Amino acid sequence: VKLSVSHPDITKAIRTFNPQYVAISGLNGSLNVSSTVSWADQVINLKAIKGNLGRGDVAGDVAITQGKIPQVAGQLNFGSLNFTETSGSAPALASGGGATSNAGGGARWSREAINTAWMRAFEADLKITADSITKNLWRFQNANLNFVLKNGNLTVADMGADVFGGSAKMNGELKGGASDSDGVVFNWNAIMNNIDARQLQSALTSKSSDTINGTITTMQTKIAANGVSPAALVQSLSGNGSITGKDVIVKGVDAGALAETARGSFKPLERAGSLFSSFQKGQTEFTTMDVAYDIAGGVVNFTKLNLDGPTSKIESTGNVNLPRWTIDLKNTMTVKNTDIPPFDFVISGPLDNPLQTGGSIIENYLRDRAQKKVQKLIGKELEKRFGIPMGGAAPDAATSPATTPAPDGEAAPVEQPAQPAQPAQPATPQDALKNILGDPNTQKAIEGLFR
Repeated sequence: VKLSVSHPDITKAIRTFNPQYVAISGLNGSLNVSSTVSWADQVINLKAIKGNLGRGDVAGDVAITQGKIPQVAGQLNFGSLNFTETSGSAPALASGGGATSNAGGGARWSREAINTAWMRAFEADLKITADSITKNLWRFQNANLNFVLKNGNLTVADMGADVFGGSAKMNGELKGGASDSDGVVFNWNAIMNNIDARQLQSALTSKSSDTINGTITTMQTKIAANGVSPAALVQSLSGNGSITGKDVIVKGVDAGALAETARGSFKPLERAGSLFSSFQKGQTEFTTMDVAYDIAGGVVNFTKLNLDGPTSKIESTGNVNLPRWTIDLKNTMTVKNTDIPPFDFVISGPLDNPLQTGGSIIENYLRDRAQKKVQKLIGKELEKRFGIPMGGAAPDAATSPATTPAPDGEAAPVEQPAQPAQPAQPATPQDALKNILGDPNTQKAIEGLFR
């Protein structure tokens, strides 16, 4: 039998058979599918399936074996599939609310039991391909998915796609129970190669960002979780992973500004109160990135997080707390080829909007440089006016000059008692210093360091 099915609204069509169906905005639109149908005993074969499901095209062949638990096997090829929620709706696991209101878990992770009824409603052995699959800021192209659903357990043997300019390969399983109250057990392995760091960060935080740019050469992750609700899954999350990258540009850390300060290209106290703020506004390029982490209780603990580049390097420790949606990283930065000591700064707060604090060592460094400049200025003035270095001894102005012998036949001159000298300038370094600091020209020079 040649069969065609059409409906102006795919959501209403599906609800004819499943009133509880929750609409997916990316699949809104009309339904128009045709196929050649044949059947024998309990097997229904749908050959040459062709048409559109909402905004996406579909083609393929499927066999359905009827019974107490229907079985579906075959291959389906889709065009573009978009599972992005409509504006203002909440994601499946996380709400769109700000992280501040979600401190301590809050409403970010749903505590409603995960619906696993569909995993027990049928069994399947399907191979699916799609030109693209979009979910919020995640976009997979040339995607393939081979999975088996049997006895309430979903096994993904192979899932691959082009993503963020690179590639991804994944596999894993989702084990369900006899009812929703039994919860699920989740295991997943993934590896990504040569992907865009900015796009990955935006997808992971569900917020467009350009804090990190560059290439993630490899990212390997192995995770496991179990629980009844999304919140329980996140709180039980465990696993480990590693990341390597190249030519990574990090915004919010400006090693160049610090290097310029160290070279003395401007007055050191000019930015003593604002250098760390300026440091946060710049960016630094790192040649390599090397990260390793463990996950326990939903907390990603970084055992290694190193960035190394031509001008600086950063070594970090800390964690990302997924249940609380927070980040807490202590970073030690070294600016190469300068006398700036390694200094710490902290990145902490909501994962999608953290704050950066620190910089006391930077400020102390600048003030120390300013102090040395003042001392150098005073030393030059002492040497110029009195011919003595800073801290040296002044000539003894009261010392009597050598007596010249009288010519033969003349009486020697009668020595007169020495009179105290009246020096034109102060006689001691301390007095000289007071005089120099009181000089208007010197004061202007010193004030110039602070402007």
